[in-house]
Amino acid sequence: MKLIRLIGHLFLVIAIVTYASHGMAANSQSELVDDIRQQFEQCWVAPKNTADDITLKVALIIKLSKKGKVTDIKLASRHIERYKKDSKFRLVANAALNAVKKCNHVKGLPLDKYDVWKDLELTFDAYTPK
Repeated sequence: MKLIRLIGHLFLVIAIVTYASHGMAANSQSELVDDIRQQFEQCWVAPKNTADDITLKVALIIKLSKKGKVTDIKLASRHIERYKKDSKFRLVANAALNAVKKCNHVKGLPLDKYDVWKDLELTFDAYTPK
């Protein structure tokens, strides 16, 4: 049974072009994306008082080693100015960074698909529809 978290949502965005270029079947693509998303989602908790703001979406760029360990993480460059100026956004961004640091080892990744999952963009969304 899946645990549905009402505190926030995590969406993993990986360009379909990347998958297509590696010849992965649609089924295995979605399973891989879902597995990675679920592992990071276990550590994601949206900050209090952010669930009502639809604009609080933070993209992080992460790099994974062949063993699935996070080797680099940074805020997507398009968010840097907002991070500096918007304290509520900064709270969400810091919570997202902490989630990836806390769950810094993704398990069960197929080594033969390393080129597909070594560089990811994760989007953390604090909005929770009522």
